[in-house]
Amino acid sequence: MIEDAPVVAERFRDEHWPEVEALYLACFGHQTRDAGALARCQREMTGAGWVVRADARVVGFGSVAKPDTRYDFADWQVVEAVVLALHPEARAWVASSGIRAHTTATDWLRYLPGARVGTAVGVDPSWRRRGVARLLAEARIEDARRGGARAFIVSCIQGSGSEVLYRELGFDMLVTVPDHYLGGEDMGVLGLRLGEPCDRDRYVWLQPTPRMVRAWRLRMVVQGGGLAATCGAVGAAWPAAFWWMALLVAWGVGFTWSTGSFRKPGPRELVIPGS
Repeated sequence: MIEDAPVVAERFRDEHWPEVEALYLACFGHQTRDAGALARCQREMTGAGWVVRADARVVGFGSVAKPDTRYDFADWQVVEAVVLALHPEARAWVASSGIRAHTTATDWLRYLPGARVGTAVGVDPSWRRRGVARLLAEARIEDARRGGARAFIVSCIQGSGSEVLYRELGFDMLVTVPDHYLGGEDMGVLGLRLGEPCDRDRYVWLQPTPRMVRAWRLRMVVQGGGLAATCGAVGAAWPAAFWWMALLVAWGVGFTWSTGSFRKPGPRELVIPGS
């Protein structure tokens, strides 16, 4: 908790950005993968961000991704992980993506359209463990609630102090995305229901993850190599049986292809039912 300090949470204003930028680079500059991450943080702070000020300076910030104006989904990477894990028609993708679901409550899908997603949170090292992160979380949640958001979604390193904080605030753990961060840590996605679920059908367009494409390529190499080795061994041992084996293999490949097992993962449109 914050004690004996003139601390206040307030909406982000443009004059806060130089301090927020310095704090962002101090907290995340060594691990960001995306050159556009800083510009995205500025955009999200301008839209719905909050800062915590103490001693006449910014000691913490929290950015928020508002729903996209076209698809009504905020921070698509996080939302996509939840859809992959919970949507019945996407379960075949989950094994290839490595994503793990922590809930069977598929009704969570109906809270994703119109949800806000809490993105970056940065706290000055000298102010950590003093309640700044909690103050930022509570301010952003209440702002989302007043703004009519159906839910508030966050992501963090699984098992970290951030996860403990969000669980204390009533969040449910929804999904784990393995090896998401540069240090190899898993990303946990948590959600808090704020309003009523969506009551009409919405459509999402999923793109295969790089992990899924790599798994498909490896499977093709292993299966293709296994078939070639089998045919070669049979042909060497029993030349008369080679053509029968070739016909059998061709039939097996054709049947497997018809089931979609050999099909390269591609974009898919899925419906989130409104009821």
